[in-house]
Amino acid sequence: MPDQSLNITPEVLHRLSGLRYESKFNEENLYPGAPTEEVRLHAQQAVNSMLDRLSVGLGQSPRKSYVLSEFLEMLKAFEHEDTEEKEQACTYCERVMEILGIESSDGALNTWLYGFDPEKP
Repeated sequence: MPDQSLNITPEVLHRLSGLRYESKFNEENLYPGAPTEEVRLHAQQAVNSMLDRLSVGLGQSPRKSYVLSEFLEMLKAFEHEDTEEKEQACTYCERVMEILGIESSDGALNTWLYGFDPEKP
């Protein structure tokens, strides 16, 4: 899928900021929460750092490709974490995509999480 130009408004930045200041990796829906507070804090910091970079960088690079590159950079912090934390990190990426109006990661999240994109034949 081609790159996408994003409409970064004050409302969009406000919504990203709201997500930034939420407590993360706590028990919710089917996610049981991080196994320890140390893991939770490390995971939360990785997501928050990515949100901070997006809040600054989207002004200069309001593009889907920039956002996906920030996702992949952030996900490096989860390479040695349990599957549950990896899935939850991808859930935060999906929330960012929703805020920014990005419909698909073009398989980037599935490929990182599962090693392949199950939507591709």
